[in-house]
Amino acid sequence: EARRVTTKSARDASVHMEPPKLSERITSFLDIEKPSGPEGSASIFSSAVNLANTVLGTGILALPRSLSFAGFVPGFALIVGSARVK
Repeated sequence: EARRVTTKSARDASVHMEPPKLSERITSFLDIEKPSGPEGSASIFSSAVNLANTVLGTGILALPRSLSFAGFVPGFALIVGSARVK
C-alpha cells in the first residue's frame, strides 16, 4: 500500500503518494485473495492465470484441426519438432 509523503518546501506543498516497494508489489501480485482494484473481484495473478488458461485451451482445441490440414504424420512431426526446439 502506498504511503503519504508531505513536502516541507513552500513551492511544492502538495501531498503526493510514494510508490510501494518492490517486495510489497510482488506480495500484492501473488495474493490471490486481494482484488486488484477498489471494486475489482480478481487479483492480477488470478487474471494472468486465467489468460494463460484461455490461450493454452485454445491451442489444445486447435490441434485436431491443424492435424487434419497437415495430415497425421506431418502434423505429428511438426508437434514433436516444435517441442524439441524449446
